[in-house]
Amino acid sequence: MGEGGVREGGSGPALAKTNDAVQEETHGVSSIIFRATRPFHPSRLRKILSGFAAVDLSKWGGKEWKGDLANESADAVDAAAFRGVIRSKGQIWLANAHAVAFEWHSAGRTFSMNAAESPFLARIIETAIGVECLKDSKLSNGKIMRTASSLWQLNGGYESTECQRIKNLMNNDELWTKEYGDRYQELVLIGVALEKDAMMNSLNAALLNDEEMALGPAGWKKMEDAFFGGQIAEWFWDVNIGQAEPEGVAPS
Repeated sequence: MGEGGVREGGSGPALAKTNDAVQEETHGVSSIIFRATRPFHPSRLRKILSGFAAVDLSKWGGKEWKGDLANESADAVDAAAFRGVIRSKGQIWLANAHAVAFEWHSAGRTFSMNAAESPFLARIIETAIGVECLKDSKLSNGKIMRTASSLWQLNGGYESTECQRIKNLMNNDELWTKEYGDRYQELVLIGVALEKDAMMNSLNAALLNDEEMALGPAGWKKMEDAFFGGQIAEWFWDVNIGQAEPEGVAPS
């Protein structure tokens, strides 16, 4: 799956209304899950990162809250992709950060994006075999597992947690691709009166397009750093096997 997919919150068809369905009818509360196996373009993602806690409750007899759009320009309000979102979490992949995912979290108007504690498993394997991405190596899953086993050895012939995780990821094409391994997007967004189609369109538009995907990692590394003041490639591109990864926090 290249472009993102969306799944709405709530259960499948049932004779009785689910709690989620009642909540949406009475308060407009709902959720979506966004998944994709392409990286985000950093500048396009940064441009749409607003609208958190901007909630319009007038339909249910309440008031309209401006959230983080209270002091924004009309252009910024138009670009805001997350109107109505009151809580969100997940992990994202930025095109110019090849080594680590970023943990996404929002609550009310507050948004944070922190580098994951551990690098992508794929990046560790790529570093071990000397390639920029799994796509370049054309390795079979069997060879990847043998490489992983050599990197994460346990005494007594036991399979390491890392190897078990890679094996499980390989069985899910939403979480592992032959080209880029365990690099993917997964966001859960919960809110009131969510503009789901508009949000989905904005998130998909922030992913790399076909032409940008064709540039590959060498081209992605040169993309503008919209979050870390020009340091993103230095901090989050390479991995030193056996050493701790640097941590970073994106400006809110």
